[in-house]
Amino acid sequence: MKFELRPARPADVEAIMQVMTDAMANLQHPEWFVPDDAVYMAEHISGPKGFCLVAEEKTTGALAAYFTVKLAGTAPDALGWQLGMSEEELNTTAQMDSCCVAPPYQGNGLEGKLLLMAEDTLRGSRYRHLLATVHPDNAASLYTGLHRGYTIAANHVICYGDKVRDILYKELESRNTNMNTTIRAMTPADKDSVMEMMRVFYNSPAVLSNGSDEIFARDIEGCVSDNPYVEGYMFEQDGAVQGYGMAAKSFSTEYGRQCIWLEDIYIKAEYRGLGIGSQFIDYITKKYPDALLRLEVEEENARAVHVYKKSGFEFFEYKEMKKE
Repeated sequence: MKFELRPARPADVEAIMQVMTDAMANLQHPEWFVPDDAVYMAEHISGPKGFCLVAEEKTTGALAAYFTVKLAGTAPDALGWQLGMSEEELNTTAQMDSCCVAPPYQGNGLEGKLLLMAEDTLRGSRYRHLLATVHPDNAASLYTGLHRGYTIAANHVICYGDKVRDILYKELESRNTNMNTTIRAMTPADKDSVMEMMRVFYNSPAVLSNGSDEIFARDIEGCVSDNPYVEGYMFEQDGAVQGYGMAAKSFSTEYGRQCIWLEDIYIKAEYRGLGIGSQFIDYITKKYPDALLRLEVEEENARAVHVYKKSGFEFFEYKEMKKE
C-alpha cells in the first residue's frame, strides 16, 4: 500500500475520530492510550495550540492514521514541568501528543513516518525540545521513539491525571549546520554580555546555586585575565552572541592526567538545538586531546544529558562532596 502524508484539514476531524475509535476497539491494552474528543482535535488541526498530520491511503483516499503535535508552552499540563524545564525552555518545546493507525493499515510504519514528518514541520521554527509519552509496556511505540533518536527522560511518572507513562525526549537538530558558529576566547569587551547570560543560566534549573553578580564578576575576570586555572569562550554567528562557555583546569590523580572541567555551557534559547554545545565539546577535546573532560549535570536535565552522552560522556558511579 502507498500513502500520502499531509497536514490535516478541518474537514478531516470526523475521519480522524473514526480512526481513533477503530484503533481503540482493536487495542489489547486500552489503558495505553488516552483518547481525545472532537473539540480537542479541531483545536489542534492547526494554530497556536498545535497541528495534526494524517496519512491517506492513495488508492481509496481513506484516512489511515493521524499524528497530533501539542504546543503547550507553559500551560499547567505541559510535560516539561515534570522534567524541571524552565519557562524559557517550555516555550521552545513541542509535545508529540497522539498517534493512531486504523487497524487495516497497521504494520506499515506510519507512526514512525508521521513522527519524522512532524519533526520536519517543526525544524527551522523556535521549537528545539521534543517530548512524548509512552506506556512503559508499549514496546512498539517505545521502539519507534528510541529508534528515532529519543531517550527516556523519566520513568513511570504520572501523566494525564492518573496514567503511568515514560517521558521521552529528543533535541531537534536544525537542517542548517552550525558551520558559521565561531568559538573564540572571551575578552574584556564581552563582560556585560556574559554577565547577562550568567544571570539567566544560574537562575535556571540546570544549576543548583543561584550565584551572585559578585561571583559572576570574579568568574568573568578570571576568564579575561591571565588566570591559569580558567578559560572563557564566546559562541558567535555573524556577530551575534549565541552563548558562552567556561572551562577550568585541574589534574586527575585517578587518571594520571590533566583534567578539564566544563564549568559552564550556556546557549541562548533561540540558538538551542543547533549543535553548538556539541561543537564546543569537540573544540575543547581537540584543544586538549590528552585531557580528561568532566562536567556536572542534573540527571533530570534530559536535554543536556542527551547532548553529553552523544559526545561520549558517561556518569560516574560515585557522588562528589564539597567544603566551602
